[in-house]
Amino acid sequence: MQLHMDFKVPTVAELERHRERALELGARVLHDRSGDDGEPLYVLADPAGHPFCLLVQ
Repeated sequence: MQLHMDFKVPTVAELERHRERALELGARVLHDRSGDDGEPLYVLADPAGHPFCLLVQ
């Protein structure tokens, strides 16, 4: 079984900061919706391939 996690951040600047940190820790970007004005987000995968989202809300 897998659990999908969503991590909410308050600003686009924080979104980018947390994306960079996730990449430093071995994550990879699966989907980039950072340009979406309504709900910017990234779908990433951890090193084992489990997906998670970083989003502004």
